[in-house]
Amino acid sequence: MKFDPRFLPSHRAAPLPSSVPPPVPPLRLLLLDDDAALAAAMVRLFTDAGFVVDVVSDGHQAADRALAGEHDLLLLDLGLAGCDGLDLVDRLRSAGMAVPILIVSARISTSLAALDAGADGFIAKPVDPAELLARARALLRRCQAATVPPAVTGIGDLCIDAAAGSVHAHDHRLALTARQFDLLAILARRPGQTVTRSLLIDQLYQGLAMPTAATIDVFVHAIRQQLAASGSLVKINTVRGIGFCLVAGA
Repeated sequence: MKFDPRFLPSHRAAPLPSSVPPPVPPLRLLLLDDDAALAAAMVRLFTDAGFVVDVVSDGHQAADRALAGEHDLLLLDLGLAGCDGLDLVDRLRSAGMAVPILIVSARISTSLAALDAGADGFIAKPVDPAELLARARALLRRCQAATVPPAVTGIGDLCIDAAAGSVHAHDHRLALTARQFDLLAILARRPGQTVTRSLLIDQLYQGLAMPTAATIDVFVHAIRQQLAASGSLVKINTVRGIGFCLVAGA
């Protein structure tokens, strides 16, 4: 008996239809905890749930890493070595950081003070893994729903219209490509804050390509030329070795 090769299974993947949306980049979590065993367990928990997890165990580095703008959620132990947890929360909020902060601590008596300082939630140690994961997801859903970017963003003399995909300085429209527009819009949503090159790459390409940091530099150079040609006072400052910061100018 002969087999008809048309009925043999094919091992080639079928092409994706054009209607399939691009993959969504994973959520990034910053864990600030100096308990190595607990940190390792939480890394496994959140990694298995699809998160990308970074760990900082030194309180002296915590603020700079948190303010880098690379993460969607912070998990903080108030007893982190090298800093006072409550002061750290207050410092991050005073610097304008809007990323949700979930406190994971054995210091239950400080829960109200942590919330007053700017934390978005508190869960006591010892931690139930299922509850921790559920709390983190709920907090992300609530914060993401409340932070839908506005259709029109203004910074200095710039008006960025997301719906129209246009940028105007006074009455002059900047001639930007789609990528350049998206990059400027990302910076404009964090005025005065440093945005890393890696975050820009993640948000611009969403895992669909692997551009180099030089690609981002080329985009920034082109945007700067357009800003200068329009007479805008808005500047894109380079933070050496890290990324860029959009400022309104004088």
